[in-house]
Amino acid sequence: PVSGQAQSTNPASAGPASKTRWGEPDLQGIWTRDGEVPLQRPAKYADREFFTDEERAALDSQRTDIISREATEARRKRGTEQDVGGAYNQAIFISHLRLGKRTSLIVDPPDGRMPPFTPEEQKRRAEIRDYALALMQATDVCKSRLPGCELGKYAPPSPRRAEVPPY
Repeated sequence: PVSGQAQSTNPASAGPASKTRWGEPDLQGIWTRDGEVPLQRPAKYADREFFTDEERAALDSQRTDIISREATEARRKRGTEQDVGGAYNQAIFISHLRLGKRTSLIVDPPDGRMPPFTPEEQKRRAEIRDYALALMQATDVCKSRLPGCELGKYAPPSPRRAEVPPY
């Protein structure tokens, strides 16, 4: 409370969660980041909502080992690619928070996984991908068979480049 403002004597109501004008859950507020929690639940924890303390400690130890290995002097030898990559202080990028207690941020559905896309969305994404592949077919990406051109082909520029994008 602000100075001079009376403290509320009514307990907070445990009613339904507030909603926006358009009916979606209202997620406004202050969100903290006390620990790392994966968005989706890893398959091996499919039926569990929380990690045990032992699992959290083991996973934190694994992550610390990986970060420490990247920070060794051999990895930062002057004149190497890693040296150039580390030219800027990377500490803020590689520091980590302890693993949170939850196995995923997603709590509904109960398996903690994002539901599959609807057939309509799958169709829309396929159309966008086909369009992108048509635009890329005359590029080095497809000529060199790089990952961005998977399922595409190297060919002359596509007439689809004059089309309005499907998105």
